Amino acid sequence: MSISVNSLGPSRRSWSTLAQTQNRNGATTRKHNGVDALPLPQSPAHKSKPHSSSRKLNQRHLPLFIFSFAVFAYVYITQVHVDTNASNQATPAKIIIATSTSKSPDNNDKPELIHIIQTRFMQHQPNLLSLGQARLELFTTFCLPSLEAQLNKIFIWIIRTDPQLHPTLRDKLIKSLRGKPNFILLGSNYNPEGFGRQNSDSYGEFLREDSHKDVSDTAQILSGNITLVQQAFMKSNNGGILLETRLDADDGLHRDFVKTVQSEARHLAESGEELWRIWCINYNVEWHPLDPFPMDAGLKNRKGDEGFLVMYSDPNIW
Repeated sequence: MSISVNSLGPSRRSWSTLAQTQNRNGATTRKHNGVDALPLPQSPAHKSKPHSSSRKLNQRHLPLFIFSFAVFAYVYITQVHVDTNASNQATPAKIIIATSTSKSPDNNDKPELIHIIQTRFMQHQPNLLSLGQARLELFTTFCLPSLEAQLNKIFIWIIRTDPQLHPTLRDKLIKSLRGKPNFILLGSNYNPEGFGRQNSDSYGEFLREDSHKDVSDTAQILSGNITLVQQAFMKSNNGGILLETRLDADDGLHRDFVKTVQSEARHLAESGEELWRIWCINYNVEWHPLDPFPMDAGLKNRKGDEGFLVMYSDPNIW
């Protein structure tokens, strides 16, 4: 935007190149840009008081000078203000594209990683007490200790059990998880995926009790700090790196599992090579109450009182 200023017009007389001089005979001549003009007639006042005319001329110029300076100052200030506003409006907003607005607490330049481990326990089987007690024994012997022993403890473990679980099983389960705020026990038969992602369930739907019930029927919070889940949900929704691990209630994880998979996931996300990946464990140990290879000669004469511990490995799985 520009501002134009009109001239003062022909009614004002310009004094920029007009000056009065006296020749050797005392006659006053007028020069315009250095060229002599016609002599000016001399009046008695000019002869008797040569400085009075100059003083009157200066006084006559003073209002014009003040007016001209005021107009110049006003135009200058206005122009600076308009130019400043125009430059502010013309500068495009800086658009920052990032994979995450949720930053890691230890490094502000890295997106935060959210690791959710989910386990199901006796869903839709609330009153099978004998089966539940056997599964609870496996859970407290293998599954729970393996999560407690993780070298990297920055994760949230969500365990979902039937809302109507038998009180005997429920009380023992709650007691085993006591004092562990990031181990969350929910009374829910609903198993959502895509924790906090924009195309997945909302937080209210994530906490629903059952897929066959209304969303307003929320899960029971039986143990753990549910605020941690809500905060992690929001971070995932804002674009943090999301890791979801499915762990059966009768399985366990190596103590380096969380540390290793988080390290690989962060490296993968920072490289930008892939948008998602599925990891499968290629080494696992299984316990069998009966001989899994009854025809194997090496195991033929072994007693099965303590069961059989078998290691499986598949280097083609990654």
